[in-house]
Amino acid sequence: MRHNDLTYGLRLQGEQSSVVLNEPVELALRRCGLWAALAECLHQPIARLNGERRYLLALARTLMLAPQVLLRDTAGVSLGSSAAHHLETLPHELQYDHAILIATRDMSWAARLLRSCLFLQAGVLAEPNRTDRMFTCPDRPDTEHYLAGRRGPMYTNDLKKWRK
Repeated sequence: MRHNDLTYGLRLQGEQSSVVLNEPVELALRRCGLWAALAECLHQPIARLNGERRYLLALARTLMLAPQVLLRDTAGVSLGSSAAHHLETLPHELQYDHAILIATRDMSWAARLLRSCLFLQAGVLAEPNRTDRMFTCPDRPDTEHYLAGRRGPMYTNDLKKWRK
């Protein structure tokens, strides 16, 4: 990963001074837990990095641009425990500077880490709620059916059993 690759987005925004570019690179790499591992090899090809570091590096590149909103997926499936743990704790740190939208199907991950959830059904916002409420007493029967693993037409037509 070459320094120019890391700062490409900043240079597109008009920043040219290498002194000014060094600060956001270091800050973003530190936030993603990569600074200690990569500080000495910033001029090596990215192909030498493993998948975990590549994923974290992509996040660091995004953070350098100081976006207002971050859209993420849950990439912990292919990551080792150290990188997955770092990705789980990072949203708590970033939530003060960014709105973070995370797309996931991992209900235990969402219940454990998120403050609020949006339940989408067929691409339509079905229920926004606080995470604790969403997982304990959702407002809509469709949400409860999904979270309980009861999906499909045989369950969605049985709304008479829905508790009030």
